[in-house]
Amino acid sequence: MKLGRIQLKFIQMLLLSSSLPLIILAVITVMFLSEIAVHDAQERLNSSLNTAFTIYAEIEDNLKFAVRDQNRRIYNLMAEDQYDLLRNEYEKVVRNYDFDFFYITNEHGEVLVSIGNPGLEGMNIKRNPLIHQALSGEFTVSTEVLKKDELENLNLLEKAKISGMEKPEGLVLQAVFPIINNNEIIVGTLTAGYLLNNNNKLIIDVIKQNTGFVSSVFLGTRRIASNLPSKNPPFTVGSFLEPGKFNTMVQKGRSSGNITISGIRYLAGYTPLYNSHKEIVGILGIGIPEDTVFSLRNHLIKIFIAAFIFSIISAFILGYYRGGKITTSIVELRSAIQAVTSGNFEHQIQINSRDEIEDLGNYFNNMTSRLKVAIRELIETQKQLVEYERMAAIGRMATVLSHELKNVFAGIGVSGYYLKSKAQKDCPHLVETIQDIEKEILYANSLLENISRYSHPNKIIVGSVNLNAVVEDALTVLTLEELAKTNKVNIVKEIDASLPVMLGDGVQLKEVVLNLAINAVQAMMNGGTLTVCTKREGLSAKLFLIDTGSGIAVENLNNLFTPYFTTKSKGLGLGLAISKEIIEAHGGTIQVKSELNKGSTFTIVLPIREVPKSQLIEGAG
Repeated sequence: MKLGRIQLKFIQMLLLSSSLPLIILAVITVMFLSEIAVHDAQERLNSSLNTAFTIYAEIEDNLKFAVRDQNRRIYNLMAEDQYDLLRNEYEKVVRNYDFDFFYITNEHGEVLVSIGNPGLEGMNIKRNPLIHQALSGEFTVSTEVLKKDELENLNLLEKAKISGMEKPEGLVLQAVFPIINNNEIIVGTLTAGYLLNNNNKLIIDVIKQNTGFVSSVFLGTRRIASNLPSKNPPFTVGSFLEPGKFNTMVQKGRSSGNITISGIRYLAGYTPLYNSHKEIVGILGIGIPEDTVFSLRNHLIKIFIAAFIFSIISAFILGYYRGGKITTSIVELRSAIQAVTSGNFEHQIQINSRDEIEDLGNYFNNMTSRLKVAIRELIETQKQLVEYERMAAIGRMATVLSHELKNVFAGIGVSGYYLKSKAQKDCPHLVETIQDIEKEILYANSLLENISRYSHPNKIIVGSVNLNAVVEDALTVLTLEELAKTNKVNIVKEIDASLPVMLGDGVQLKEVVLNLAINAVQAMMNGGTLTVCTKREGLSAKLFLIDTGSGIAVENLNNLFTPYFTTKSKGLGLGLAISKEIIEAHGGTIQVKSELNKGSTFTIVLPIREVPKSQLIEGAG
């Protein structure tokens, strides 16, 4: 497979443009997500550690209230020497609260009742510091360490055994309360509590339910209870905490860090457990697998690796095929250019690459099309020049005729006036005929004026113009008013008072408005409404003349402003052509929309060139 130079460059470009940003994005994203994950995990760890400590404190409080609430019942049974009843009744209490030990002493420290180990009954344990404090009126809820003999006395030695622990010890959560009679005299003590060794149900599982974190309880630095998953559970319970973390807790009270258990790395946090002497005897720890913390990051890394491999393959395939298409398109463009340089302007290129090369091909096709159009336009221009020469000749002839005929019409007019004055005395029945002759003379003069005006248009005399005033003046011309009255046409004005005084030729603009208004009224032979509106839109002034007349046929709309085109029985068809010249001389436009039997709308748009205030003349226009 031989690759062209463009294909190779295209593949290299695609590899760089697709892979390099992806690598940079991957590194930045992974670093950013790692930082966010660590920060969020640390916050979650601290929050969950507070929750775990709160759960432990709630268990202490529940234990305190459970023991304290038994005082009156125990005292009453002791006062009646109902020890068998007391024993039977409190076996149920122990089962309800799931106590690991529960025993009662008298005021001398002798054990009267021991639930779980009757062998303890009769022993004097007054030397126990907490029992001694209770007999002195103090109650204690604390976490304590029990030695082997103490565990044996409570029948908890087997339950407290931990793998690898040579000298069995137990960590207990216990409450010791004085039993007080109605006379506020201490008559004994009540001790109850839980062994924490191998006891997940009491604290560990509750923490996981509330936080989602696995947790452990340590006696010193040895793990004595844990719900950490492990392939070898004996190696989890019985393992040790790093000494450094224990020392940190001694100094700061709390610690956090990373641990690895059974090949799983955890983000962990620890809080100390204190005994009644405020000494650290145990640790409560929680942890979350780092795979959970960084799951999103690790998932994205896999996605980025897959995307990187895919981008390399895609870049090669796309570069190979796309580069080949580009090469083919360039060869076709070169062939087309050679054809055009040979004079073949009909040559067209078909490139469907949907890119700049296709645009270039379209430009080439447009160029050849414009060349053909330019040739046709050149021919049309030559025809127009011939027509303009013809029109110029007609204009010159019209000027001569107008000059000569005006003199003739003037003589006829004088003679007509003389005849009319004679006829009024001698032949009254001829007066009307003579008046008709005068009207026709006036009409013929107006035709000559339009021909002369179109052949030699008047120059625009720029001054200050109030378009609203121009409209008012045009609509009050007597000829228009009489024509509107004859045709029963109602003229409605809608004037925009916000139109400023602007620059223009007020006389010629009035001529345009009057011409359009007369045409509109003439189109409503059976009555109707002519609405004349002025409106300001931005930097333009708009004038609308809307009639409800017969409308204009579609085939006549394109020729409406063409000189000498008319659909009327009389007239040369120069009025609209002259109006268009006047509007365009002002830099504006004139357009028409029409529908047969519904009416027409002429729209004039003029640029607003405001007159400086210092040059304004009141009543301008």
